[in-house]
Order: sequence, then structure tokens, then C-alpha cells
Amino acid sequence: MDDDATPGTLVGVDLGLRTGVAVYAPDAAGVVRLRRYSSTHLGSRATLRRAAPRMLRDVAPVDEVVVEGDRAMGEIWARAAGRLGATTANVTPERWRAVLLWPRDRTPSATAKAAAKDRAVQVIEWSRATGGPDVPPAPKGPLRSDTADAIMVGLWGVLDRGWVRPADLPFPVPRT
Repeated sequence: MDDDATPGTLVGVDLGLRTGVAVYAPDAAGVVRLRRYSSTHLGSRATLRRAAPRMLRDVAPVDEVVVEGDRAMGEIWARAAGRLGATTANVTPERWRAVLLWPRDRTPSATAKAAAKDRAVQVIEWSRATGGPDVPPAPKGPLRSDTADAIMVGLWGVLDRGWVRPADLPFPVPRT
């Protein structure tokens, strides 16, 4: 973790044909929070190759894209990020869950997905509490698991870079 890092825009992506995307960025005071989140059914890799650059341009400038999931799809995102001058990092579910979920919430998979959804809603509410024009919308019904995972992947990314401190989160996290 680099405590001297200047916060930028980080995009968390849960890879798949149903793709979750979460955008974290600083406000005018430099406070990094979730700014946008979405779930998109892309249907095919060809559609993803066209959509990924557009999705990143929509939130540019992007400093980093953190992806979880299918490596081949990750390469598509990495190429799109590289064209914008952004770096890409891969994270496994086990790695981000070890930082953000308690051991009892990591397995089985259904428990981990439910815990991620619960935490993602807390992140949305925490981000909305800052007010201002860049707050994410309130969820309309339950979050999809790809959206929740993208929010958590992005949160892991901003924690890993030191842009947000664990003590500032809306929930306690395990010590790592």
C-alpha cells in the first residue's frame, strides 16, 4: 500500500458476458468513493471488444482497471485501458475476500456472494452520504452478484493503493 499515492479513478470489473463495473474516483476534496456502478449483459467477446473501450472512455481519465474473472476477457479490458494510458491489475476472489470479508463469510460460494452483496450496498450508502453531484444512485431492488463483486473488487483496489483506509470503511474488515 502506498500512503503517498495521489488518488485517481479506478474501475473495478467483474468479468463475464454479464459484466459488473464499479467506478471509484476522488471528489473535489480528494475523498475517494464509489461514483458509478452497473451491470451489462454483453452477449459475446466481440461485443465486449467494442464495449470495453467505450465504457472506459465514458469515465476517463482512468488511472487503473482492476479485473476479476476470465483471463481472456481481462486481456480485452487491459488493451482498452492501455489505450487510455491506464494500468490493469488482476485480483482473484480469494484475495479480495480475504481483505474485505470475515473468514465465516468467504465459503461456501453462496455465503460469499450474499456477504459481498450486503457489503456492496453498505458501500453505496457510504458513498451516497458524502453528498454532491457525483454520488451513485441508490439501488433499485437487490444488486446482481456481478455488480456487487465489481464494487468489492474496486473497493479492494482503492484500499490496496492507499486511497481509502480500512478504518474509513462503513464496516469493519479483518486484519490482514
